[in-house]
Amino acid sequence: MELKPCPFCGGVEMRICDVHGDLFVRCGRCGARTRLTTTQKEAVDAWQQRNTRAERTCHMESMHGYTDPFVSTRYSVELSCHTLEDWPDSEPPEYCPWCGAKVVEK
Repeated sequence: MELKPCPFCGGVEMRICDVHGDLFVRCGRCGARTRLTTTQKEAVDAWQQRNTRAERTCHMESMHGYTDPFVSTRYSVELSCHTLEDWPDSEPPEYCPWCGAKVVEK
């Protein structure tokens, strides 16, 4: 079953996780997750039902690349609601990890 993208970061790497018999869906990119459930169907349903966004936007103000001596190139993304200091991608997030709104260019 295909899961909706993450409502916070737009990530598509969802995983159904099992911790001592309790199941939940977790975003592999930002770590957002559902409540604990007892069946795989409940976990998927929880993700699909609660994964909604209002039609809000978060404006991208600027984006700057920098080199971290211990990691490859990182980016600082200034959004209208927050600054992402250590963004790993050369493209801004599709959805703001802070407010959940769709990121659009100013």
